[in-house]
Amino acid sequence: MQVCFSASPRVVRRLAIVCFFGCTSLVFGGDIQLLLHETATVKRHEVRVGDICRVRADDQKMVKSISQIVVLDLEDTQQPEVLDSRFVRICTALEGYDLEDVRMLGASEVEITYESPKLVDDTDIERAATEAMRKALNAASGDVEVVLMSPFVRQLRETTRTTPDLTVQVIKPTRAPIGRTQLQVRLWKGHDILESRTATVLVSRRFDIAVTRVSMLPGHVIEESDVSFESRFLDMYVDSPRHDQVIGKSLRFSKQVGTILSLRDLAAVSAKEDAIAVKQRETVRVTATRGKVRVTLQGCEAMQQGRVGDVIRVRNPDTKATFSAIVTGRQKAEVRL
Repeated sequence: MQVCFSASPRVVRRLAIVCFFGCTSLVFGGDIQLLLHETATVKRHEVRVGDICRVRADDQKMVKSISQIVVLDLEDTQQPEVLDSRFVRICTALEGYDLEDVRMLGASEVEITYESPKLVDDTDIERAATEAMRKALNAASGDVEVVLMSPFVRQLRETTRTTPDLTVQVIKPTRAPIGRTQLQVRLWKGHDILESRTATVLVSRRFDIAVTRVSMLPGHVIEESDVSFESRFLDMYVDSPRHDQVIGKSLRFSKQVGTILSLRDLAAVSAKEDAIAVKQRETVRVTATRGKVRVTLQGCEAMQQGRVGDVIRVRNPDTKATFSAIVTGRQKAEVRL
């Protein structure tokens, strides 16, 4: 960081004129107050009084004129520059204002940092669209995502694309659908609209869902190990069932692994289902009987669930062969040869 007392070429020329002709005031100043900031960030190489001071005067035209006085030409934009209040006061005198009329208030010096002008990009569009849809959906912060379906900024006029520090406005839709939709985007520079276009986007919302971890057949009574409860962004509306609305309920339809469960997939367990002795994928002890010969197979897998007396399909884990067996008790079945 360096303390800068070097003036811009414009200021140097004016200083030479003042030194040659004397310090006679060229402009009637009146009471002028310059409230110097401690820090200032600029987005152009020319630093003006209005960038680093709050200007006060009786005449608003004078305020505007003083605000436009150039006090520094930034050459090295990587390092902050420091100006003191005395130097700023002299710069106003070089523009013809009487030093006796200029009062410096605020900080004794100001640190000036250069910030590159920012051009609008697709990320800015998605960020503004996300906030507009969050409000339209009355969702919590972080519960809505919006992604452009195609590049937006490159379709703008070149004059718009190259204009720095634009304000992006996305009009909140009257309807708030999720999925593929269109939103109206406006690009402002100050109080002027530079361009207005329609953007095609994909809107997703966070849902708390129940997802199957195993394949299940109709009538299966859901256990803790059968499902996982997750939070996902989805571009369609789905049910968000509570834990007690899923666990212990019976399936109405077959479900594959990774399926999102809806409330219509679930039913209350009937008294008949409460008496289920063998559940799907449970380990079953199967006894094969022929006359007086009796053989027991341990560790068979039930391919279906059933109550006592039901015939279910069972698989031998060693041979991978499947066969029918009659449920005879809790995790027990019998094959009659």
